[in-house]
Amino acid sequence: MSEYGFEDPQSSADFLPIVKINCQSGRIVRVDRQQNADGMWDKTEVDISQVFQFLPDFTHLEIGHIKIDDNGIDFHMQSFADWSSAGRSRKPPAEGYRFGFRVPILLAKTCAKEPDDVRHLSHVGISVREGISRIYADYQQQMEQNPRGLLPLVKVTRFVHKQRGRFKNYEPEFEVIKWIERPDVFDEALAPEVDEEPDIPPMDDDDDSLPF
Repeated sequence: MSEYGFEDPQSSADFLPIVKINCQSGRIVRVDRQQNADGMWDKTEVDISQVFQFLPDFTHLEIGHIKIDDNGIDFHMQSFADWSSAGRSRKPPAEGYRFGFRVPILLAKTCAKEPDDVRHLSHVGISVREGISRIYADYQQQMEQNPRGLLPLVKVTRFVHKQRGRFKNYEPEFEVIKWIERPDVFDEALAPEVDEEPDIPPMDDDDDSLPF
């Protein structure tokens, strides 16, 4: 059972592990999995709030809608290129879906469980989407200057307590440390499909000037 009261859609080594950014508590956790004696997969959450650094694989950025209910979790995602060429629609496929993103990330040594620790980060919260979207805009600009496609090494410098409408959240501030070449480990890790649970904060207004 997840912390949101839902059964995990599947407990399997075929799914990439995840990182959660919780804007209600201002915490970032790495969700580790261990296989027990019965062959089932147990999960342990490790707080990495103070040491979180990651390399997002923007070549596999997905945009779409996410829904969590009593039946589990459902992702309706497509690549950024497909979403952009199709008109950048934010209209949900049905009631209960929230607009969000999903991107593979490689954890830095400061917060990784093991070497080549590739995970998924997904979110529907406006502050996280805006932060990642700004970095993606920098990535697009960098791609025009450097066709090799360098990726940003990103860290969360702090959480800022802010009021958005009726809600108060801890909003992460992202900073690019440097740009590096895309490692081959992403290609090795991204064969399986992923169906994991993102953080679901209250709904907020969007900034239409950002890429997504």
